[in-house]
Amino acid sequence: MLTRMLAPAALALPLALTASALPAAAPAMARSRMTTVGRAADPAQDGSDASDPNYMIAVGDIPSCGLGFNTPSPKAIATAKLALSLRALHSSLEFTGLGDQNNDFGTFKEFTDCYAKSGWGALKSVTHPSLGNHEQYKGNENATGYFKYFGGAAGSAAKPYYAFDVGTIWHFIALDSECQFAGGCQAGSPQEKWLRDHLTAYRKLHPHRCILAYWHRPLFSSSDAVPRAEYTTPQVYPFWQDLYAAHAAIVMNGHFHGYERFAPQTPNHVLDQVGGIREFVVATGGSTFYGFHAVHAAHSQVRLTDVPGVMLLTLKDRAYDWTFYDTTGKMRDSGVDQACPQ
Repeated sequence: MLTRMLAPAALALPLALTASALPAAAPAMARSRMTTVGRAADPAQDGSDASDPNYMIAVGDIPSCGLGFNTPSPKAIATAKLALSLRALHSSLEFTGLGDQNNDFGTFKEFTDCYAKSGWGALKSVTHPSLGNHEQYKGNENATGYFKYFGGAAGSAAKPYYAFDVGTIWHFIALDSECQFAGGCQAGSPQEKWLRDHLTAYRKLHPHRCILAYWHRPLFSSSDAVPRAEYTTPQVYPFWQDLYAAHAAIVMNGHFHGYERFAPQTPNHVLDQVGGIREFVVATGGSTFYGFHAVHAAHSQVRLTDVPGVMLLTLKDRAYDWTFYDTTGKMRDSGVDQACPQ
């Protein structure tokens, strides 16, 4: 059951540390879910084992260079400082990049002279990026700067999607929503077939583990950067179908500059508090923000614009906490939810 979100609370962080109708989807297996919004997690109440959680920050759409050439953007410096402060609190913390980690042209020089020097480069060894439209095609169709900078951690130009484990319970999947450069995203495309086969094999081995998938362009959004709210990137609908059938818990995206949280739902935009997937759009790395439609997408719960910041996920046994912090260290959204199928 969802409770009304409380007013944002301050968090003392050591910031001085530079630290259209779509086809129906298959129903998901029931997943025990208890959601609490607007307060920190209480392990005694959420039923999870918080003795050894893992931590992940997530954000996309980080501005690269500032006003001068080869100069880091002040907003990128601010979000990097926040990220490094959280890393100072949680030594196991890693970084999931939601695309457009370099929101200019994605050149290698921008990565080395601006992105890296903003402070984000200090997290390179624990960064799991995904391709965005700026890195993929904005004057850089082969994403050469992206792959040269991140190396094997980003997959390869031939296969820019990959999966990895976080701890012993959580499984992360990075996908490429720049479909025209990934060989398509439609059912039967190389990427969709890889995803479907990967999920089938993974669920056979690990039927009760938690799955989180991420890529750049969201399926659902209320952003006014598109003509109307709801389905904004129908090309990625097959990803949602596969993930919903595999009982995934979370999808994270960027692209529409701002923050938005959705209630758990099906690929067809039907509320599903038991077996649905919760989508977060965390396109808050500091690039110019968009607004939201007055009539927002169904099941949109929280929307923030002009608030640069990062998401912190606390990944526990069968559950997770989310907290979105702005660059002053204030908590702007938070909650706890169950995640794994029973």
